[in-house]
Amino acid sequence: MPLMLLILVFVIGVPVLLYMAWLVHRGLGRLCVGHARRFAARDGSRSLSRLDAQKQRRLILPSVWPFGVRGTVSDEVHPESYDGEWP
Repeated sequence: MPLMLLILVFVIGVPVLLYMAWLVHRGLGRLCVGHARRFAARDGSRSLSRLDAQKQRRLILPSVWPFGVRGTVSDEVHPESYDGEWP
């Protein structure tokens, strides 16, 4: 009987644990993307690709975690090669 209970807990527990880890992963991803979008909106652009004062495209890479935006990792000229990679 104890062996059957152990097998049952393992068979049910592992998929439940994996599903819960997936839910936490997806939830944190959405939360961090929300922080990045609010950062971009507050910065005056609709996305993390924006125009600077000279009308050149800039690519902003913020450091985001569940409690907000920590800072800007990079703010550089948007490479033209990025446009060719997207459909």
